[in-house]
Amino acid sequence: MAQAFLLKYNIESKVCYTTIASTRMLDEDRFEIVRRMENIMSSRPVYERIIFNRKHRCVQGFTFEKEEENVYFEHYVYKQDDKDTGKTIYNMFLYKAPGLKKMLRFKLHSWGVQSLESIMRKEQEFKTKLELGKDKIMETRGKLKEMTLEQKEKIMEKKDKIKEKICDLTNKHRNGEKNAKEHKEI
Repeated sequence: MAQAFLLKYNIESKVCYTTIASTRMLDEDRFEIVRRMENIMSSRPVYERIIFNRKHRCVQGFTFEKEEENVYFEHYVYKQDDKDTGKTIYNMFLYKAPGLKKMLRFKLHSWGVQSLESIMRKEQEFKTKLELGKDKIMETRGKLKEMTLEQKEKIMEKKDKIKEKICDLTNKHRNGEKNAKEHKEI
């Protein structure tokens, strides 16, 4: 989920521009990214403090008007559903009336959720394809081992037959020399 959240802004619309203002590790389970967002509807950028929490498996976001502020006007949480780990719960809280920006915020939110879902779905599809590829490789490896063993057995059989022929020829040659000596003696 965290990877999808980070990748969601790689495909931005033409009305918004996002950059990373800062990053820092808060503790061993949490790290923070401060994102600076500009859009064509506002003359000032908005800052978003995003906290990834590995221990609680959630992503929290706090939106500020200035980077150094601690009073946020918007807060959201992405959290893995406790009942169904394949689902993600999204909660959003507004602490300041958005005014005319309400429609824009709704559209941007809808776009963000769609992007996040799309990335998560594609990531899952990729993992599935990767697993199928691994299974095919293991299956092919097993077949190759089996074929190699069969070929090795055939080679060993041919080797044994060749040894037998060589022994037979050697014995015939020795018997021929023995017969020739006996013939000379007679």
